[in-house]
Amino acid sequence: TRILLLHSNRLFREGLTALLRTHDAISVVLSTSSPDEATRSTRPLRPHLALVEMRDETTLQACRAIHAAHPRLPIVLLGGTADLALIVRALREGGSIYLPSDADPSSLLISIRQARQEGRAVGPRLSTPHSGPVSDPLLSPRERDVLRLVAKGHANRLIGRRLAISENTVRNHLANAYQKLEVSDRTRAALIALQRGLL
Repeated sequence: TRILLLHSNRLFREGLTALLRTHDAISVVLSTSSPDEATRSTRPLRPHLALVEMRDETTLQACRAIHAAHPRLPIVLLGGTADLALIVRALREGGSIYLPSDADPSSLLISIRQARQEGRAVGPRLSTPHSGPVSDPLLSPRERDVLRLVAKGHANRLIGRRLAISENTVRNHLANAYQKLEVSDRTRAALIALQRGLL
């Protein structure tokens, strides 16, 4: 499995590259902090997948550019931001899997294996060490409305104003959605709902 790694932190890149090199079936063909270099290198290096830091608008643009240059290349997004709206945009614009920053190495290897085997068909998907696949949940229309606004980065107060409900009611809808999706936070709830095509 040939991997292109794009991350702003040199220490992180070198550590992750060293980890991946302990697996005979994995080769890091490029490790860079430059989005332009990553985009230019996609075709000549022919990687099987890209690992891209999900940090800010710049890396979102890099994700978009890599996807445009190589539409069939799966992109595993490495958690580096709490901006849910940015994560959702990245998944919609080329990202295949989002790996939260608290994921362990085994989750990364599982994500790499999934992306390698399934290609672009793998995404969008949330990968996390804390939750496996969930059955299709029966979210109510209002719970979907709330999660749709969560995915856009709106706080509970703004969601309440947009839907003409109280902030407390928003929290209740989120609590119900968490239970149905088997998660404990709004980021995972919104990403799993996106993965299931509910938003």
